Parts: sequence; structure tokens; C-alpha cells
Amino acid sequence: LTLETLAEKRDGGMKETFEIRVFDGGSERAVEALSGGEKIIVGECLSLALAVYNSRKNGIKWLTWFRDETAGALDPENAQAYIRLLRRARELSGAFQVLYIAHQQDVIDGADAIVRVEGGRVWVEGAQHASA
Repeated sequence: LTLETLAEKRDGGMKETFEIRVFDGGSERAVEALSGGEKIIVGECLSLALAVYNSRKNGIKWLTWFRDETAGALDPENAQAYIRLLRRARELSGAFQVLYIAHQQDVIDGADAIVRVEGGRVWVEGAQHASA
């Protein structure tokens, strides 16, 4: 994913623009050609990249990142890509953990630990090390 904020004018000058370019395995793909799940991943990538950039620029280190149902309706392959994206954002930002709310089993299964809230009860499953 790259952002282009300047483009060359026909007369040779430069103009401001805002173009999102998406690359998949080195090949550029049109945003319009992405599947719904791929668009979710790209949107999250953009959101998290801006957050990482902002925190670095301003010298703010967020120890915990929160995502609230940002996975949408991902297929199993894109659910795994989403989990990898969250882990990479955590790594790049230096955060300790990412807490996310999800209802899809494929996304839930990618967590290191699960906090279940049901029937007025709260419990944690699989909390050996919570890092994403």
C-alpha cells in the first residue's frame, strides 16, 4: 500500500492528489478490483499505518491498540491476513498488545488469548502470552 500525494500535471508542474496504490506480491492492483475482504484489509492497513506514523512523529508510544469489529466478514484466508496485519502493526508501533472485538470464529481463533463476555460473566481463555 502506498499513498501518492503529488502527481505531475500535463503542463509539467505538480498538483496535489491523494491516490491509494495497492500492491499484491509486487504487482499493482486497482482498489476497485479488490474483493470485499481485501478492501477491509487495505482499510485497516491504511488506518493502522497512519496511527503508527502519528505515534512515531509525535513521540507517543501506545502500549495497547484497540480495534472494534474492524474485521468485517472476512473469509478464512483474509481472516489470517488480518491477524498478521494486527501483529505487524503491534510490532512496528512497539505496543505490548492489540485488543480486538470480533464475532467471526476465524478471527477469534487467531488471538493469543480470548476474553469472553457472556451472560453477565467474564473469563479469559488461553492467556499464556497476550501479544496480538
